[in-house]
Amino acid sequence: MAEWLEPLQEDVPSGLPELVGGHPLVVQALMRRGIEDVTSARGYLDPDLYRAADPLEIPGLEGAASQVMRVIQDGKTILVWGDFDVDGQTATTLLVTALRSLQARVVYHIPVRQAESHGVSESVLKQFLDRDPTIEMVLTCDTGISAHPAARLARGRGVQMVITDHHALPAAMPPADAIVNPRFLPAGHPLSMLPGVGVAYMLARQLHCLAGDVQASESCLDLAALGIVADLAEIRGDNRFLLQSGLRQLRNPLRLGLKVMMELAGIEPATLSEEQIGFMLAPRLNAVGRLGDANPVVDLLTSDDEGQIRLIAEQIEAFNARRQLLTSQVMRAALKQVEESSSLLDDPVLILFHAAWPAGVIGIVASRLVERFGKPVVLVSTPPGEAARASVRSVPGVDITAALDACSDLLVSYGGHAMAAGFSLELENLSRLRRKLNSIVQAGWKYSASPLQLDGYLQLRELNPALVADLERLSPFGPGNPQVVLASKQMHISGYMAVGRHQEHLQVNVEDEWGDNFRLMWWQAADLISGSLLPQGLFDLAYGVRIGNNRGRQDVRIEWVDSRASPGAAVLVTKNPIRLTDYRGHADPLPVLHSLVSQPGVQVWAEGAQREDLRHQLRMPLGNAIRHRGELERGTTLVIWTSPPGQAELRRVLERVQPEEVVLFVRHPPEDTAQGFLKRLAGLAKFALNNLEGEVSLPEMAGAAAARTGAVLLGLQMLEAMGLLSIVKLQAETAVLAAGNAEGEPVGAAVDTGFENILKETSAYRQFFLQSDSSLLGLDSV
Repeated sequence: MAEWLEPLQEDVPSGLPELVGGHPLVVQALMRRGIEDVTSARGYLDPDLYRAADPLEIPGLEGAASQVMRVIQDGKTILVWGDFDVDGQTATTLLVTALRSLQARVVYHIPVRQAESHGVSESVLKQFLDRDPTIEMVLTCDTGISAHPAARLARGRGVQMVITDHHALPAAMPPADAIVNPRFLPAGHPLSMLPGVGVAYMLARQLHCLAGDVQASESCLDLAALGIVADLAEIRGDNRFLLQSGLRQLRNPLRLGLKVMMELAGIEPATLSEEQIGFMLAPRLNAVGRLGDANPVVDLLTSDDEGQIRLIAEQIEAFNARRQLLTSQVMRAALKQVEESSSLLDDPVLILFHAAWPAGVIGIVASRLVERFGKPVVLVSTPPGEAARASVRSVPGVDITAALDACSDLLVSYGGHAMAAGFSLELENLSRLRRKLNSIVQAGWKYSASPLQLDGYLQLRELNPALVADLERLSPFGPGNPQVVLASKQMHISGYMAVGRHQEHLQVNVEDEWGDNFRLMWWQAADLISGSLLPQGLFDLAYGVRIGNNRGRQDVRIEWVDSRASPGAAVLVTKNPIRLTDYRGHADPLPVLHSLVSQPGVQVWAEGAQREDLRHQLRMPLGNAIRHRGELERGTTLVIWTSPPGQAELRRVLERVQPEEVVLFVRHPPEDTAQGFLKRLAGLAKFALNNLEGEVSLPEMAGAAAARTGAVLLGLQMLEAMGLLSIVKLQAETAVLAAGNAEGEPVGAAVDTGFENILKETSAYRQFFLQSDSSLLGLDSV
């Protein structure tokens, strides 16, 4: 847990409170962020008043633009070479857009991670040059600063190479015709921390300036904003200005691809925030680069063909669903390793590995584990017969790439910067690397968890939309401009549940000392909670606030940041290990099941038609042990017959039963089409109307349908839209239904995209639960 820094009162210069206005917390927060005079505050709060730096202050930019313009005028082809993360995707799209607007002949390439990894592959570049002899220039973006072999190849073939990058400068520069990198600027310069897309924007701006239309590049500010947030760039200086300007464009998007992406993500463009970019849009685009081929993203962001765009966007949604599932699996498995071998946390660097971990997501998990444990983390994917591949994430104070330099004799390849790196090595060297890297970090660097600066104490009951809107004037938030953090004392947990499309977040209910209840969101915490614990007893809460939109009305959204025990230590709840017996794939499971349910304390979790079939086959009284999730109760042994529809449902069942043993059979229920599911749901609703006065338990209805609760809720809302029923009252787990004004069955109606996605995700999770190693299923403890 981070140390909390108390909000000491700042000495505010005259004139600043009058300029800023609003709640005193705003001016105090400005002072803590280094904005201490009226001129700085004006430009900070209003991008129209910010004085941007001259892009030509970036060394090499003017010469690079002149060289690119000569190639355009000669009618030769420019090969734009990007990178597969969002910064690289947006930088590639931005340069391709700018060059096309100048009538350039342009082709582009974003490396495919699984085949090429980062950088400019010499062999792939050779293929491009062999295939297209008109290529006169290779123009890189977000990559290339260490591309020595590729630069030598280009020079040997008489092809110019212009490198635009923002990564750390190597000891020797590659033999390129021009290099543009803001790292050549002195620290503190307002352009020194531009990400790759920021450098690309400055080059495009200078190209348009040479063409006599300096305003033309402003149409790409939306791309710059996406890349700045996704790359976790410092939200200071010109980065902040570009992000503020780009957010204006994104809130009224002109790119059809971005409109469709926001539609599928459930984002209202007019209220888009940097937080939604970071948590909703950027992960989708990153998923493509991590797990597939990111080149179609350029088409998504430049095309006007709606059919093509929707096809790409749907593919991105599928990649993102897979990325979320894989990330959750790896996170749970990593936490399990730590729980089983707690001595791993005694080392200065946490190093974990597994043969089944996909290399495309281990970097995401490493970042979350750094947040969880406050130390550098190395996650290694060790597939049999291949070199091991690792992602590394560090903490302030530990230059992890410098540490890897000292271990280079054990590595096949490596690269990165102070806070993040990647490497590959032969598996037999992993133990030696663990010892050497830990020894080097222990001897060479001192670090501790970054402290948490509080901006003030404010009881949750004092929050209101006007105050929160006042605080949001300090946004966009991010590195270098942290979100305003407030604190409230003497709270306790009154409940929590996993929420989100993939049940990846926690919704936490807290109660203050006056008995008032409040709901908070704890982002990306549902997996962490299996390896960490919510505070028990009284605690102090650190939280952030944002303006939310609830059915067209502004409301306050409270976000969990941290907690600490109030005076009088919090009591932590211990977890009980579970014994696991796996009969998945058993050729003749019924006799085994019959033997199990003959024993006391055994319950069988079966849902939908499978519950009734099993009850019929086992007969009474043994059939009483066959139950859907709403019928389960505390017991010693849980048999999972029907494959769970999702991780959240599985977690709730384990918490409800508290089993000492779990036995897996895992049979898939028959899969429905969307229309078939709605038809069955309409039948369940009709039963409730006729026999239960319309009162339904959503989890019990989900159990009867063998579905996720979210699918049932969306399905009921669709049936209401069709006029087949009316939702009179809706609470967290219950609803009251009334008859609708239409008759018939839900056939032929348009199906909501989110509803279809939930059904697809349920099917994907069930397949994972049937086929995956049992260690990845989250069944280790409760």
